Amino acid sequence: RKLVGLRAEGDAILEKAARERTELLREAAATREQLLREARRKADEEGERIVAAARAKAEAEREAILQDARHQVALLSIAVTEKILRAKLDDEQAQTRLAEAMLDEMERRKTQKEA
Repeated sequence: RKLVGLRAEGDAILEKAARERTELLREAAATREQLLREARRKADEEGERIVAAARAKAEAEREAILQDARHQVALLSIAVTEKILRAKLDDEQAQTRLAEAMLDEMERRKTQKEA
């Protein structure tokens, strides 16, 4: 009888240990899933932050390049205009023609107003 009692007690201990083991495994799996979800969420947030920062940086660089290009075009336009004007004004005949053309235009407008 004592042996039967010990056996029953041993079976109960094994059964309790199996239940505890099952519960621990279930809790570990739930904790693991929660940790994985949290890690994925953080990774997604970090990825979005990195992409947003990269987009902002690319846009700022693009804008700086465009601004520089506009500045270079303006400088080039000024230089070309200056060369053309210098060439025209250095030529005395061209100056005379320009002055005559301006006077003719003024006379034409004056005549149109009087008419």
